[in-house]
Amino acid sequence: MNLKKSILFVTAIFTIAMLQSCGEYKKTDNGLEYKIIVDSAGPEIQLGGVAFVHMFYTNEKDTFDSQKMNNGMPLPIRLPDSLNYKASFEEGLSLLSIGDSASFKVSTDSLYKYIFHQPLPTEIKAGGLTTFNVKMVNVISKDSVLTIESKRKEEKMAAEIQSQLLLQKDTVAILDYCKINKIAVKRTLDGVYYVIKKAAQGITLMPGDTAKTFYTGKTLAGAQFDSNVGKEPFPVVVGYDQVIRGWHSGLMAMKKGEKATLFIPSSLGYGAQGAGGVIPPNSILIFDIEVLK
Repeated sequence: MNLKKSILFVTAIFTIAMLQSCGEYKKTDNGLEYKIIVDSAGPEIQLGGVAFVHMFYTNEKDTFDSQKMNNGMPLPIRLPDSLNYKASFEEGLSLLSIGDSASFKVSTDSLYKYIFHQPLPTEIKAGGLTTFNVKMVNVISKDSVLTIESKRKEEKMAAEIQSQLLLQKDTVAILDYCKINKIAVKRTLDGVYYVIKKAAQGITLMPGDTAKTFYTGKTLAGAQFDSNVGKEPFPVVVGYDQVIRGWHSGLMAMKKGEKATLFIPSSLGYGAQGAGGVIPPNSILIFDIEVLK
């Protein structure tokens, strides 16, 4: 932190402390201790809406500054449709409108139980309070949130339908290719077709297993785009490493010591974006893979 930022931060903390020293805390009917520092006439936050806030809180263990954590941007907080517990932080937010600043004192026990979902740390005594200093920057109404969520659900459903249609198209193309080339294939649960070229004894690979592989990748049209044959084996932690989903699916149909050819639909490969100008969008991929013992 440079000197200018340090001075601004210290000044901000000093200002908060001075503001907190002015006036007394009031209590809501639920017992929340609060103090309105700046009272504006902006739109209020609704339960079920989203509040955008700058926030600083302290207790016996922690100090948290949302502006430091969120690169100076307001922190979005979704309020529940109803208050989870009495004298809650969310109740404090529900008292505010855009432009307001306030201080709340919230039960640290309840905060860890209902918000952090963690046991109370041993260094914090039961029955203590966490002090929040909050500035309300913006709000989104509950109706607007529901509209946004509904639109996202519709977009997700449309994308899933498109993905299923593409998978069906790719499946037909793969099966036609295998029929023409007289390749007897099997299918994994998520749609990768494969044929074992060299079988081995043992159990199939499981998530967490490390597979050392040689591979050659090409498109269904036969254009080779990658290979490590004659180089160092390529290690993959099955189910975890950052390779395409089709690889994980195919490897879990193989054993160590086996060779196989995988036919991977585009949705389990590089999808609509393709890869690096080498693999066109929506490409079905063929991988010849050897898993070393």
